[in-house]
Amino acid sequence: MCVLVLTFVMTFSTRPSTYRISLAPTGRARCRKCKQAIRKGGVRLEIGAFVRPGRYTLLMRCASCIDPAMAKAILNVYTSASRVPAEPSVDPASAARVRDRITTCSKRVVGAHSHVTQSVTLSVTLVV
Repeated sequence: MCVLVLTFVMTFSTRPSTYRISLAPTGRARCRKCKQAIRKGGVRLEIGAFVRPGRYTLLMRCASCIDPAMAKAILNVYTSASRVPAEPSVDPASAARVRDRITTCSKRVVGAHSHVTQSVTLSVTLVV
């Protein structure tokens, strides 16, 4: 009997999430924090979360559900709340309110977001 064991380790660095202020085109999306539906035309924060190379998932947050941890993560990507992009359809006053909330919430948290290296291990055992 011969046993062959192959182990592959794929390592990749995570990428920071992306954030964007937008208007809900429908009323179907739910806030990731409060689980409430975000009404059609409501201001929301889109989160493009990195899953693995070549794969992102899109998550939503109500503008009112931005908490200190979320604000810190946003500022780790954009440095300043004024640099968080907004869709052209978003009223400048609404975008300014969301950016103000990010700034206010960021002052309530301590700590830094670090990039993590993930490993995926694939083991194949062949018994002959």
